[in-house]
Amino acid sequence: MHGENVVEKRILNLLSRQIMSTSQVAKKVNMRRELTAGYLEALMHQGKLEKTIVGKSNVYRTVAARKRNIEMQRRKTKLENIYTEEKK
Repeated sequence: MHGENVVEKRILNLLSRQIMSTSQVAKKVNMRRELTAGYLEALMHQGKLEKTIVGKSNVYRTVAARKRNIEMQRRKTKLENIYTEEKK
């Protein structure tokens, strides 16, 4: 059980920094693609990852990373609006 937690943490750490396909994650964590796919699906069902299908590939990212990106975009838009109002 402890080993599974380590693998999950490594996967979540990788995907918190960038979006990756199943094969990319498998290479980074040095596991077979099929086993990695199982971990990714389990993490997705736990609500920790989001999956997007791009062509024939499943691409994953953490839910937390998506939320950070949304918040950063909101802040950027707010600052742009303030700047635009000040120019008027």
